[in-house]
Amino acid sequence: MEDREWIEADPRPVIYVSAGTITSLTQEQVEKLLTSLVSDKFRVIWKISRKAVRSTNTLKSIRIVDWLSLTLDHLAHYNVKLFVSHCDVNSAYESIWLGTPILCLSMFADQFEMGHQIHDTGVGIMLDKLKFTSNHLTSSIHSLLEDRNFN
Repeated sequence: MEDREWIEADPRPVIYVSAGTITSLTQEQVEKLLTSLVSDKFRVIWKISRKAVRSTNTLKSIRIVDWLSLTLDHLAHYNVKLFVSHCDVNSAYESIWLGTPILCLSMFADQFEMGHQIHDTGVGIMLDKLKFTSNHLTSSIHSLLEDRNFN
């Protein structure tokens, strides 16, 4: 099944997760994200190496893909309601332009400044990559999906 077909196969909102092509998440960060992303209320398409995610067979609501060719195509889909991102400039601008709220997990360089700008302007929430917990991540996801100020 192609990504677009998967996104359209279910009416639940989709969260698009990507930390870019250079960034590597720690196993602890991956586990925290997995804990927070398993839900009956939404589905997730996550661009990450399959090797980095343990036990993908049990994650029916999460689609793990090694590569997504065009971020903009996925963000533009009417069913994609949230973007969990490392907040590089291109992805952030695309998400802002399309009106998709952003949960920022900035990893390095200019991503921190972009994450702060997104947070300060109210188009998303920035979490500290070293200190975030599964509970904080879960509450941020629900805020971004449910609070009309972000949509």
